[in-house]
Amino acid sequence: CGFCGTAEPEEKARLLAGPVVPVASPVKVDYWKVMPSEVPLSAELRDAFVAESESVLIEPDDSYTIEVGNQKLPWLEVQRTLQFQFPEQDNHFHHFFQDSETYGGETEIGWVLISHTVHRGDTLLLIRDLYANKLYREPGELSVEQFIAKIKFPIRFASLKPVQADYQSIVSLDDIMIVRNYKFGVLYAADGQEEESAWLDNNEGSEAYEKFLDLLGERIELRGWEDYKGGLDVESGTTGEHSVFQKFNGKRIMFHVGTLLPFDTKSDQQIARKRHIGNDIVVIIFKEAQAKLKTITRSQFNHIYIVVQEDTENEGHYIVEVARRDGVDLFVPAIPFPSSIPAASLQKFILYKALNGEWAAYRSPQFHSRLSRARQMQLQSFIESKK
Repeated sequence: CGFCGTAEPEEKARLLAGPVVPVASPVKVDYWKVMPSEVPLSAELRDAFVAESESVLIEPDDSYTIEVGNQKLPWLEVQRTLQFQFPEQDNHFHHFFQDSETYGGETEIGWVLISHTVHRGDTLLLIRDLYANKLYREPGELSVEQFIAKIKFPIRFASLKPVQADYQSIVSLDDIMIVRNYKFGVLYAADGQEEESAWLDNNEGSEAYEKFLDLLGERIELRGWEDYKGGLDVESGTTGEHSVFQKFNGKRIMFHVGTLLPFDTKSDQQIARKRHIGNDIVVIIFKEAQAKLKTITRSQFNHIYIVVQEDTENEGHYIVEVARRDGVDLFVPAIPFPSSIPAASLQKFILYKALNGEWAAYRSPQFHSRLSRARQMQLQSFIESKK
């Protein structure tokens, strides 16, 4: 055109390129709907749980679902469900991604940071989203775009841009974002005690209860303790002198044990104990009461109760039932029916159940917005600082 012939070179290039079209923001989708929880149980097994009326340990409650047992899962089959139902919490970037490329951006499911590499003939993709860091592996050499399409991850590659971050900064980010530390409450329910207020008043338990605590983990002295503290005082003894601690498959667990936390003679509600146990998502109750336990509490955090009692009809075994608050999906390991578990397997069963329960609760309406908000802020801040 005549006008183009008289324009400056930069202006001419702009005119030939045509008008600038703004990049549309990704249309947001509900992450929790497009990325459902993966429960390693077939539909047939999911339909085989017995009715809550069969419960012998927990009183049915409209706000909770009680897992009594699965009729189609004998104990030998249950052992196959002893596995983690959440992404492995390890710094995969540190182990496998020394030579890699990283992309990030705001996508249909929020801020996402993806690292890509080829390792021993396989393509590895480490995806960090609003729920967790998850490692994917596929044979052969795939680009990021090809990999995303293959696993049907619900984002468009066009939403991502290269992130100019050095190796150590990403290692440090992942160290912050992965979850290695956990805290669970432990209460003792003596005979005649059906409700939480009575359980919190207990200063000691039976011989069977003490044996159960030893099964859960190691008794530790809090003063001077240098590992994960779980919010307990390790300097001046304000949260008691001892606790129970466990390391399990790379996870560090501090138990908030009611009978080991200080007893307040001036508090009817045992606020000091409630301050810790009331803020735990998972609470384990060792029951000797004959009546069923009531799951109603005043805590907004307690979402899962794992109730354990010695099986008086099968020596060396324990009966286990689980109450999960509405909004928390089913999680493994599944409980057999009858729900009698050998003592030698009880520790592993409870630890898998508690850890999977915690992560199942992270996805519930009560918690997922808090979890996603914190992770989204971390991802957005990192990505925008590395443009």
